[in-house]
Amino acid sequence: EGQFGLLAALSVGTHNITVVYAGDANFAGSTSPQLVQTVNKASSTCSVTSSRNPSSVGDSVTFTATVASSGGTPPGSVTFLDGASSLGSAVLVNHRATLTTTALAATAHSITVSYEGDANFNGSTSAVLTQTVNLPASTTSLTQIATLTITVASSDGTPTGTVILRDNGKAIATLTLVNGAVNCSPPLGQVGLHVLTVDYNGDANFAASTSNSINQYQSARPHGDQQLPAEQ
Repeated sequence: EGQFGLLAALSVGTHNITVVYAGDANFAGSTSPQLVQTVNKASSTCSVTSSRNPSSVGDSVTFTATVASSGGTPPGSVTFLDGASSLGSAVLVNHRATLTTTALAATAHSITVSYEGDANFNGSTSAVLTQTVNLPASTTSLTQIATLTITVASSDGTPTGTVILRDNGKAIATLTLVNGAVNCSPPLGQVGLHVLTVDYNGDANFAASTSNSINQYQSARPHGDQQLPAEQ
């Protein structure tokens, strides 16, 4: 009884394998029964990482997808998803693909990568990567010369929206920022000490903030002329 082995690279699909023995001077030839050999696609796994997490609105964030398989190097492309919305696709090079975006809004994003597969590899989807995007910080300042000057600033741009002027914690005016600032003369009524602060409400791109405090004393206003007493 003679045996031999053969290592064959078979494509995906069903293969009908037979062995034909040609015979020799002493033995007649023969053909084996048919063996049905099924070759399945190789499995794949996906993963995704972030270059900056957490990030701020407007930051450049690069997502890197990795697709691996014990059956070789999967070709093709992957799709980057934010929840059910596509962020875009990228071609795999040596198992990896990247996508860079600056368009993530301030919230938590559920990032996944989907590999569709090809003729030899099954598709796969990565686990969810939670990308946290924060609003850039803002600072609100309050200065006083003749009038109050309210300034809201951020290293990531010019905040917009409104600020609330407070007198001893009570809101006394709502003011709209123009180029990140606004001037006003506070309507102080009662005589005495007034502690003024400002709250910035934030907007779609910048976080809220609260200013320093300024103490302003409101004195009594004279009501008419005062008569001096006659000399004795």
